[in-house]
Amino acid sequence: MSPFFYLILAFMFNTKNLVLDEQDIPSYWVFQYYLNLSEPLTGQDIKLTSIFNPNEKTPSFCIYVDKKIRQYKFKDFSTGRNGNKVDLVKMLFNIEYPEAARRIVKDYNLHVKTNGFEEVKFKPEAKWKVDFIKTRPWNETDGKYWLSFRIGMSILSEYNVKPIEYYNLVKEDKNKVESLTIKNACLYGYFDKSGEERYYYIYDKNSLKLMLQKLNYSTKFWWERGNWNIIIKK
Repeated sequence: MSPFFYLILAFMFNTKNLVLDEQDIPSYWVFQYYLNLSEPLTGQDIKLTSIFNPNEKTPSFCIYVDKKIRQYKFKDFSTGRNGNKVDLVKMLFNIEYPEAARRIVKDYNLHVKTNGFEEVKFKPEAKWKVDFIKTRPWNETDGKYWLSFRIGMSILSEYNVKPIEYYNLVKEDKNKVESLTIKNACLYGYFDKSGEERYYYIYDKNSLKLMLQKLNYSTKFWWERGNWNIIIKK
């Protein structure tokens, strides 16, 4: 065989895993590479401190698998940002979506040329699902809690918000069913017209804002005299 043949063979070997479209790049690679994760993503969900909020102490940046499309996505409860792999790069570098997609392709191909291609066995993990919700009567503590956000019983009643005593989660994986009961003093939910339960932990301004958005309220928060204040408009 001529040296030219081996040169062509080496070129084919080095370029067979290169891509032209970001859709051909595994979503797990994008999150691992740009977030410099210490563990490989193989289908599990993970939680980090927010990459967009340097002051966050309790991790609320969630990386999870969208099982419908078998792709990793993210949700940052600290800032409300969320999206797919391209959205992540777009927000990280403050660039437009097409440029973020091109950057992913460029960085991925460079990574493959430098480090080689390593295929990961990807299997989304089983997730917890709500199996049962136990509501409880309102008490004086509940009233004071919601009034601290300037929300009275008329609004809560209008949207059928109820305090929750506990709820039960179940997860089935490999023919094994696990169960977990969650209790919290400040756990509330609301029921829509179809009767579907929706539940939220209410413990800071971000989670409260999320719930109010679900109730179709616009909100404005500001910090004054050591407390968060809120304006609520229908």
